[in-house]
Amino acid sequence: MAASPSLVLQRSPDSAQPLKEIPLVTPSGCNFWSLTPAPVGRFAVIEWQCSYGPAVQILNVENGKAYFLLDDAGLDNRLLAWHPDGKTVYLKAGTLSNPQVLRVNVESRQVVPLSLSPNTYSVSVSPDGKTMQYALTNGIGLGSELWAADAGGTYGQKILSDFGNILGLMRYSPNGKQIATMRLPDNQSEFPAGELWVADVDGKNAHLAATTDAGRGMPPVWSPDGKQIAFIGRDHPDDPDSINLSIYDLSTSQLLTTSPFSLLTPPVWSLDGTKLYFTLAIDDKMEVWFYEITNGKAGRLLSKACCAGWLH
Repeated sequence: MAASPSLVLQRSPDSAQPLKEIPLVTPSGCNFWSLTPAPVGRFAVIEWQCSYGPAVQILNVENGKAYFLLDDAGLDNRLLAWHPDGKTVYLKAGTLSNPQVLRVNVESRQVVPLSLSPNTYSVSVSPDGKTMQYALTNGIGLGSELWAADAGGTYGQKILSDFGNILGLMRYSPNGKQIATMRLPDNQSEFPAGELWVADVDGKNAHLAATTDAGRGMPPVWSPDGKQIAFIGRDHPDDPDSINLSIYDLSTSQLLTTSPFSLLTPPVWSLDGTKLYFTLAIDDKMEVWFYEITNGKAGRLLSKACCAGWLH
């Protein structure tokens, strides 16, 4: 998904005209990877793929300034999660040297190392900001564990052990009572099929919702009302190229599968829950598209663009 963006566009969903353009400067030796707005507020995370590994910058969309969070310019770090306050991020840093999970205030840049296992690879924070779930593995073939803790990573309790699969990409429901999790085989397959599971936050009442595409690392995405989950599905589990946009309805347990789409980013719900936005690869170029839930209409929103998201 590498590209070299020159600006970020802010625009109203009801207007074709950009409201604001923010020039970006690509750091030396880096390529653009992703853009993730904060849940609320004026910040967004820009992830770069650099010569030394992934790196996180914070973009202030009010003044257009972007800055790296960590003082060590050569230390690889990637985004694990935003805190719901929009002022704090969780990073995985030093994966190949001294792996650790960091909690960083994006305004003061204060860094707090958390007492989580260095083998933690996925983090999700509850909507009220009080608790988190995190997943860890001790190596290929050793399965994974799902843990719960407070938002500071303390008082951890193991929720689940799975000795044959990798659990991750957890996402809390909007009311914080359920969690959606991706499960994939614990092997070195490049683009394996996986499963979408939904459970109560304590791990009880877990049930399999659907077969998914798992190897591309795209999480399940809850609708604003918590009644549906959008995710990347597969028309044929054994064919990694047959991916599509899928929607699971929790009230009916029904699965809606759209026409095949080569999604490059996770889908993003509109604020009223009637549309989904996502990035496609069309003729080797990235485009932002929309999909209307009620009538199945899909179309291009922006060409030569990537990574739609909301700024609240």
